[in-house]
Amino acid sequence: MPKLPRLPAAAVVAALKRLGFEEVRQKGSHLVLRKTTTAADGSAAAVICVVPLHRRDLAVGTLASVLRQAGLDSDTFIEALRYSTRTMKIRYFPDTDTLYIELADRVSSSSEAVSDNLIVDFDERGKPVGVTLEHYSQISDTSTIETLLPITPVLQPA
Repeated sequence: MPKLPRLPAAAVVAALKRLGFEEVRQKGSHLVLRKTTTAADGSAAAVICVVPLHRRDLAVGTLASVLRQAGLDSDTFIEALRYSTRTMKIRYFPDTDTLYIELADRVSSSSEAVSDNLIVDFDERGKPVGVTLEHYSQISDTSTIETLLPITPVLQPA
């Protein structure tokens, strides 16, 4: 059984979602997730777990408690963290000479101009979801743009 790392709540939630959990509700700084499973008799059963969304990384004991609630062993959870990837999408629009970097697959609800050519998009919680660079051909060679960059989370020991 691997030692559990200290992780930000967002990484824990992302791993749980990859394992089939869905967000149900949030009350204060606690997010409730649910996974519907099939019981031995064929009936539907729900597994509920609560993840505290604190600013600091979750303590190892807190993470262990979340995994117990979720009915997961540490090996399964670590595998979900280690081998999952998310994709950052980079799109160049030559007609407007704009480069858009999609950081997260969430809807933008507001934008803020950081400088003359740099705009950051935020979701309803104030988290960045995308970055727009205007007049991109003046900044870099547009022929070298990659369309997809896989990002693999890095585990840090506690």
